[in-house]
Amino acid sequence: MNHMRRSTFIMGFLIASLVAIIVWYYQKSTSAEDGALDVLDRYARSQARVRNLEHQLATLQLNPKQLAVEKPPVNRRKPTNKTPDDFRKINGIGPGYARRLEEAGITSFDQLASTSAEDLRQIVGSRPDVEAWILAAHQQEQG
Repeated sequence: MNHMRRSTFIMGFLIASLVAIIVWYYQKSTSAEDGALDVLDRYARSQARVRNLEHQLATLQLNPKQLAVEKPPVNRRKPTNKTPDDFRKINGIGPGYARRLEEAGITSFDQLASTSAEDLRQIVGSRPDVEAWILAAHQQEQG
């Protein structure tokens, strides 16, 4: 009789475990489907907006190149005759970045401190932390 209870318990445990695994797998698969459907819905809305804009362009008979906004050129400063400041004193500025700044006409900490972060990114690229450079240039200028 004891053997019968044990086998019944084991069978019940196995069936409950199997049901729990099936429920978990079903919930996992339906949540993935919901995410995929959401992505497809956003894609369809984007495609509809693109078609709408293309239609508007066609009805206005505008050339897309006419709509392009030109970026203003970087405000290049004229180099001064004095000896350029050593930008390598600023953390993150090595010889390459210092050369690019000097080629753009930025030769002093004062000029570096007064240059906008956007202009600096156009000169040296978007990777460096140019805001920290501007702050360090202010400190070098004052001290």
